[in-house]
Amino acid sequence: MTDLTPYFAGILEALCRPVAKAQHHLPKGSSGPDGKHIGGQFAAGWNLDPSQTVPVIQIREDVAGACPTWREATTWAKAHLRGTYQNQATGWDMTVGSNGIAEGIHRLAAAGHPEAIAAIPELIAHALPIHTGPDLLGRKHIQRVHTLIGAISIQGIPHRATLTIWDTPEGHGYHGHQIEHVDIEIPGDLGEGTGGQGPLSESHPPGTLSLGQLIHGFKAHTGENR
Repeated sequence: MTDLTPYFAGILEALCRPVAKAQHHLPKGSSGPDGKHIGGQFAAGWNLDPSQTVPVIQIREDVAGACPTWREATTWAKAHLRGTYQNQATGWDMTVGSNGIAEGIHRLAAAGHPEAIAAIPELIAHALPIHTGPDLLGRKHIQRVHTLIGAISIQGIPHRATLTIWDTPEGHGYHGHQIEHVDIEIPGDLGEGTGGQGPLSESHPPGTLSLGQLIHGFKAHTGENR
């Protein structure tokens, strides 16, 4: 396997710079999962490690079948997904509301996979934070914009899922995710696994991806600040 450590380090250094520049925009008391003040310490604050892994989320076939178009996906998601879910890496409770679902559907439908909206709870639970910065549009109610990365299997093909989380006075809110194909090999079967909970997959698949694999070729998305 190719050693991605130098490449990964370069990505971290590039992403770290804008966060450090925007340090003074942080709300009081903001901290990473280790309790340290985020304030531009991108790598140290999040304890990023390219060997960290996340499960590749696989959506149940019956759920995917309920979301063939953006209209059906929107109806299904609003009926089943609105609520609050906790991210394991940060300990944050993240609220999923109608506006976030609509933004997620907008992005996923453009990619041709509106059914990927069904992965919200599991992606929120397992995604890893990779970037924190100010709202590029300067909206006063958005204190920070967080980017998290997870993995999802779409028709058996691994995809990187990039989640946008808004930090507002009301708390952390999901504001959509988008997917991109990643050209990597995953050892093991991506079919049904053991363990896992929730209505979106029968179980967590045994396949996992490392953060190093997921971030390879990653570019910041200006759409995350819509």
